[in-house]
Amino acid sequence: MWRQLSWVGVGLVGLLVVVSVDYRNLVRFAPVFYVVGLGLLLSVFILGRTVSGARRWIHVGPLTVQPSELFKLIFIITLAWALTSPRGERLSRVALVGTFVLLGVPFFLVVKQPDLGTALVLVPVLGATLVGSACG
Repeated sequence: MWRQLSWVGVGLVGLLVVVSVDYRNLVRFAPVFYVVGLGLLLSVFILGRTVSGARRWIHVGPLTVQPSELFKLIFIITLAWALTSPRGERLSRVALVGTFVLLGVPFFLVVKQPDLGTALVLVPVLGATLVGSACG
C-alpha cells in the first residue's frame, strides 16, 4: 500500500509540474526537444539493455526508461511547432515534406530497436495533426 501511495505522490507532483508549464514555451523549444529525443533514441543502442532480442530500455538508477515512449510526446510538440505558421498561412508543400522527414528519422530509429508498434503509432499522430492543421 505504501508503495502505491508513494507513486500516487510522484504522479501528483508530475501533474503539478505539467499544469504549471505554459504550452507555448514547450512549442518554442520543440527543435531542442526533438534533437534531445533523437539523442535518447540513439543512446538506446549504446546504453540500452537487451531483453528478449529487443534493445528499448535505458536503466537510470532504480528506474527503467523507454525513450521511444517519451519521444511520442516530443513528436507531438515538434509537429505543433513545424505546422504553426506565424502569419496564419496554409500549409506549404515544403512544410508538408518536412513533417514526413520529422517522422522518418525517429521511425527508423524505433524500428531498429525493434519496436514496430511504437514506430507505427507515430504515423496516425502525424495524420491526425495534418488533418487538424488543414481543417483549422
